[in-house]
Amino acid sequence: MKVIEVKNLRKAYGGNVVIEDLTFSVEKGERIALTAPSGCGKTTLFRLICGLEKPDGGIVSREGEIAYIFQ
Repeated sequence: MKVIEVKNLRKAYGGNVVIEDLTFSVEKGERIALTAPSGCGKTTLFRLICGLEKPDGGIVSREGEIAYIFQ
């Protein structure tokens, strides 16, 4: 069962595209790690998954509650 599904996700701030055409899913019980350089959109992705921001395109779906701790 997929607990998080992201399809063709897009997010931009003004003319700065932060996330473009991102697609992935996380199955129940699966663990993932997200590592990337500072400023590349990791926090934006988490905010989109948690529903704190709206995507400019694509779909984010989730089952149940999502929680994470901000830095």
